[in-house]
This record gives sequence, C-alpha cells and structure tokens, in this order.
Amino acid sequence: MSDVQTDEGNEGSSAHNESLEDRRQGKCSRPWDDMMAKVDGMSNQVGKLIEALVDDTFVEKLYSEVLGMEGFDMAFLEMTFDYLVAHQLEGKKFMVRRLEMRKKWLQTFASTLD
Repeated sequence: MSDVQTDEGNEGSSAHNESLEDRRQGKCSRPWDDMMAKVDGMSNQVGKLIEALVDDTFVEKLYSEVLGMEGFDMAFLEMTFDYLVAHQLEGKKFMVRRLEMRKKWLQTFASTLD
C-alpha cells in the first residue's frame, strides 16, 4: 500500500517545481528581484547606520581619552586626536593601552612632528 502514490500528493510539489522552473527561465522573477533589491538596499542602510553609531561612540571616547592626557599642550592633543581619527587602527590601539604606554606613544608621536 505504501508503494502506491496518488496525483494529489505530487500536485503541490509539481506546482512548486514549475514555479522554480519559471523563475529559472526568467518568468515571474521580476517582482522577486525587485523585492530582493529593496531588502539588500535596506540591509546596507542599516549597516551604515550601525557603523556610524559605533564610530561616533568610538570618536567621543577617543576625544575624551586623548584630551584628558596630562602634561601635553592642548593644541598638540587636538592634532593627535585628528590623526587618530583619520587612522582608526592607531586610535583603537591607543585606547587599549595603559596610561604609561599612552604617554610614551604621545611622546614618540610628538618627536615625529619636529
């Protein structure tokens, strides 16, 4: 009994197969392509928003940390901040360093400007 198949059981799958075949041949794919393009566009926009928020938070923290360094001229610290924002990998490395290493980095950076 289990070997007998009816047409009813295959109707859904054959309709599904025809639908897939239509899409492969370019039939009915336009609405799907439009929807996927919109989803991709929205996904990119959300990614950019998240990136901007993360960058803003990082920039604010970096500014606070750089300008909070004692023993350095404020104009030098502003210039250092600008450099670290433009070179974010260096900025991230600066943020994870201990205070003593930050001071050493600032002194080394200052010597390259002379």
